[in-house]
Amino acid sequence: MKKDEFLIKLKDIQDSLGNWNVELGEETFADFIIGCFFDETIGKWKVYVNRERGRHSIRLVTENEEEAFDKLLAIIKFQAENIKYWNN
Repeated sequence: MKKDEFLIKLKDIQDSLGNWNVELGEETFADFIIGCFFDETIGKWKVYVNRERGRHSIRLVTENEEEAFDKLLAIIKFQAENIKYWNN
């Protein structure tokens, strides 16, 4: 999906992410971030997850924007389901 489609779907999920935040457009190393950005140095999209204490992991590197936002949405949905499960 394209970024515009992603943003529409994110609105429905955003409130169920608890302490997690979504960052688009740049790489950040803050805790509890799920993000996506275009790395101009290599010409590819990167999807990443930051857990606590600086644990930063790149989950996907791709040339395809749609693949990046599909993966980002999948990670966000998975995290929202985990939060829902543990809060019940």
